[in-house]
Amino acid sequence: MQAAAEPASPIPSLAALERLAACDAAPREVLRMRIGLTRLQYEVLGRIRAEGAVPAIPLNRDSVAFHPILLERLLVDLVTLLKSMNAGHPQLDRIVANPGILAGFSEIARHAAFEPQSAFLEDAARRLELPLDTVCWLGRMLAAPFVTAAVRRVPERGRSSERTSPGCPFCSAPPGLAYLRRADGRRMLVCGLCGEPWCSIRTACPFCASAGRWMRLASDEDTVRWVETCDGCHGYLKTIDERQFPEGESVAPLAESVRTLLLDLAAEKWSCRPNLPYAAMT
Repeated sequence: MQAAAEPASPIPSLAALERLAACDAAPREVLRMRIGLTRLQYEVLGRIRAEGAVPAIPLNRDSVAFHPILLERLLVDLVTLLKSMNAGHPQLDRIVANPGILAGFSEIARHAAFEPQSAFLEDAARRLELPLDTVCWLGRMLAAPFVTAAVRRVPERGRSSERTSPGCPFCSAPPGLAYLRRADGRRMLVCGLCGEPWCSIRTACPFCASAGRWMRLASDEDTVRWVETCDGCHGYLKTIDERQFPEGESVAPLAESVRTLLLDLAAEKWSCRPNLPYAAMT
């Protein structure tokens, strides 16, 4: 008797990742890790309780509550997930076994979310004997549920007025992905931290705001997914054309961030500046 298929997740971003896994549209181990991570993030998001006044936007490092117990639990669960896939760093076992070190990750998450270029993260990496990229990745993945919870309290959320200045209008993080909206072809940027979309002028660089220097890089004739970059600051974005999707389908940013990993490698070959890890849950 054939086993029944597992029901699709009620969370749209998880369901989109599961569909990718079913059709082998991305590396299996990467998908397995991202599905597990996103489930852990949503479990934490469901436990965060709104407290105090609605925060002003854009958020800053002092306006988001990083609940230490929830964050530490997420870190322990994330390290367990990575170990189960033989993908962790040897130092992580020592970190999660030491309550004093574990408690310090609230500040790491805060800086990774709002000051990713700060010397604080470099100092933390040296102290923890971890690569800086690993510390930044962990910090952003830990921060995402807390930043998302804060953004979802903002009344202005969901408005898509065109924006020319760089950074997410809600949390100031840089975009992690772009797509051309089916309805009108306008460029929508998706925050790589809180996952909120906003409308942006298509010819302007979403990183340095310069006009006329944003261009599409050559690709393997893919008319749906490609890389665009700024020849000034060398930032880049993976861009998806929602107008080319089958009728009724829409862009699922988290799933697209995984599906297009080869475009990140192509951008690296083209000497584009590396992006921050895509930590958003949507």
